[in-house]
Amino acid sequence: MKKIITTQIVIALIIAANFAIDQGTKAYADKHLKSSPRQEILGDFLALEYAENTGAFLGAFAGSNKILRILLLKAFPLLTIIFITFLTFFSKKITILNKISFAFIIGGGLGNLYDRFFRNGYVIDFLHMDFHLFQTGIFNIADLSIMIGFALLIISLFSKKKD
Repeated sequence: MKKIITTQIVIALIIAANFAIDQGTKAYADKHLKSSPRQEILGDFLALEYAENTGAFLGAFAGSNKILRILLLKAFPLLTIIFITFLTFFSKKITILNKISFAFIIGGGLGNLYDRFFRNGYVIDFLHMDFHLFQTGIFNIADLSIMIGFALLIISLFSKKKD
């Protein structure tokens, strides 16, 4: 029982940390980058560039009608987060690594969902990376959290060890 409670506390802290870091960095971007030109941090590799994304990943669905955007960018993510949260906290059949993976996805998802509900439907993006062979779109910490979560899920698929 103690292990279950400790695990749930750790999972809740991972979710809260991802959400807080995301919202803190977005507040910084809103205050300091909104009216600034692109700022290169590590040469061409990492730059800060403020953007308001009314769509999903790379602006997908930004030009869609309002009802479709509400369904795809608010309702579906909210239901998905509720489902994954329930699974993470109450399923005894998933591994610790899966729970950690889901915690990153939930924390990042909540960060972007919070923006969609409380920033007139847009998400603040501000990070851009150039790997010379390819460039990323402009993204945020919530997106990074979600990608880390999915990477951990992929790792867990190849992991034979069970909890």
